[in-house]
Parts: sequence; C-alpha cells; structure tokens
Amino acid sequence: MPNIFRRPRHLPLRYYVYISQTKLEILTPQIPARFLRSVEAEIKINAAVLTAGVKKSISDPSPELAAKAGVLGDYLEKQRGWVGTVANPGRFVKGVARLQYGVMQDYWAELALFGGVVDEVKLALIGSPASLIGAAADASANHSLNYYVLKLSS
Repeated sequence: MPNIFRRPRHLPLRYYVYISQTKLEILTPQIPARFLRSVEAEIKINAAVLTAGVKKSISDPSPELAAKAGVLGDYLEKQRGWVGTVANPGRFVKGVARLQYGVMQDYWAELALFGGVVDEVKLALIGSPASLIGAAADASANHSLNYYVLKLSS
C-alpha cells in the first residue's frame, strides 16, 4: 500500500494565510475540464486524508479550499506568460515576500491589509478579513471600498 502522506520531493509544501473563496468560485470554473480531470482524484484523496477522524471547528479552513487554490495556482503557472512577479507582472503575480499585515477597522467595516516593499515596488493587497485562514465568519458590512482607498492614498 503506498504511503499517501509521503509528498514528492519536487513539490514544496504550501502555506496559506489568505484564500479568497469568492475569487476561487470565479476562477476555478474557467479551468479546462481536461486539466481538472488530472488532479480531481488527488483533491478528493487529500480532502479525505485531512478531514478523516478530525473534529473540525467552525473557523478551521476547508481542506477543499486549499486544494482548489493549489490547483488554480498550478493551472495558472502552466499558462505561458500569465504569471509574473511584482516587479515584472503578468495577468497574475507570484512570489514570496515579507509583508506586514493586519486588519483595519472602523465603525463601517473591516479590511485585511498586506503591505510592504517587494523588489523595490510598494505593494498593498486588500481583501476581506473573512478570507484570512482561521478567521471567524463575520456579518456582511455596509461599506464602500472608496473610503479605504482615500484613507490609504493620503
């Protein structure tokens, strides 16, 4: 019986701090079926292994969500010229960076903010704090992102 916990040496472990389920729901249906068929069994096996015998709390990230993010990343990287770096971007960017992050709060809403300098380029990534791994689900807020854009640009 093969050891399903053994990871091929050429595949690095992936750690996620933030995964946007909304973006995955938009982008994963656009992946061609032939690419998905090649990884579908792997997702199901990984999801079963990660959840078997584990009592899951409400704030635990879904293994399926991380698997979908991995599949989407793999697909995008196989598309020639689609993925670039912060300094030389394509349609999408990929890289490793030390960023400061936190959640900005005011009486209207909350935003997760990641920021720093990467390859001499100032970078700010903004999203929902609900997409932070391990974050508790929150009620939807009545706000506009324009408020934060003005606040960050001043």
